[in-house]
Amino acid sequence: MRPSRAQDRSTRAGASPVAPSGRSRDAPDRVQADVQSGLGAGLRRLVEFVAGELDRDDSLLANPLRATSIEQALMSGLLAAQPNNYTAALANRAQAAAPRHVVRAEELIRAHPERPITIGDLALASGVSARALYEGFRRFRATTPMAMLRTVRLEQVRAELQSAEPNKKITDVAYK
Repeated sequence: MRPSRAQDRSTRAGASPVAPSGRSRDAPDRVQADVQSGLGAGLRRLVEFVAGELDRDDSLLANPLRATSIEQALMSGLLAAQPNNYTAALANRAQAAAPRHVVRAEELIRAHPERPITIGDLALASGVSARALYEGFRRFRATTPMAMLRTVRLEQVRAELQSAEPNKKITDVAYK
């Protein structure tokens, strides 16, 4: 079987047939990614594309700028599809900034959790409809305004109970 151009190039460039790990370069590394669906399937298609380009005379990889872009795409795809020590950090991508009406509602909730706040109060203070406020919270906070209010209230009660005198009754803090 005739070696591919990529193998031929690496041999001419003096590349060792042994990987730094001590294994033969022909021995496949273990890949745990599901290459039949999701990100793994996208990575598989990208690798197939690059492999096809390596055997072409008019390859996109002949241009260093394009080759660098494709290399970056391969690395990003591998990091996304293959479980690794960065998987959790990559999964928790930075969220887009919440719209001003969501921030205003959050500020009101945090400033006055003890008040009897309604969704109408939050919508009025935020300058949007209740529906728009619910949608903003769902999209940017993965919760509802009233669920956030309840969470803030519970956090406040918990903090008070932790710092309370030993003889303080839970009902006294809860009904405060």
